[in-house]
Amino acid sequence: MILAIAISGAFAAPLLQIGPTAFYHQQVWDSEKSEVILPDSVGAVTNNIGLGADVRVNLGMLQLAAFADCGMPFGKDLSVLTMNGGVSLNTVISIAFLDAFVGAGAHVDVEHNFNSGAWAFNGAKFTSFDELLKSCSLFYRAGASVNIGWIGVSVFADIPTSGSIGGSLSLKPLVDQTKISASLLFNIG
Repeated sequence: MILAIAISGAFAAPLLQIGPTAFYHQQVWDSEKSEVILPDSVGAVTNNIGLGADVRVNLGMLQLAAFADCGMPFGKDLSVLTMNGGVSLNTVISIAFLDAFVGAGAHVDVEHNFNSGAWAFNGAKFTSFDELLKSCSLFYRAGASVNIGWIGVSVFADIPTSGSIGGSLSLKPLVDQTKISASLLFNIG
């Protein structure tokens, strides 16, 4: 019995998870044809990958997650830096070393033009934190993690909605704009 408790403790969702994440910023689902959209070349994949980080705090069945990424420069204009990030609150179901989660959150896009020095947040010039917060779009998040001891691997999908914090609170999912990601997580606690 002691061995069973020790083994299940080694596979339980840790308190804190942090690690690098690869984001694929291209459409992956066509709802009209009800089919997955596969890239037609390696360049189509590399030109749409962003590298970033994912941080998660697990409190029982609740998970607070924050993520951010920066688009890789393959085939991109190096004078413009594009980043995006978000936070989500997820419900987690753990079975042995597998965690499945679903949740919702808010997303922000940031762009910096090195030539002009201009910053844009969600497509507009920054005027106030209040306006920035109101322009954040809402999204759904679903995924799964495999945790073995101090390391974990996670895949997830972010499904944008037609709503934003300060505008329409419409939560209609825009499935055609779903983005996928994968993380290598280091488990602490």
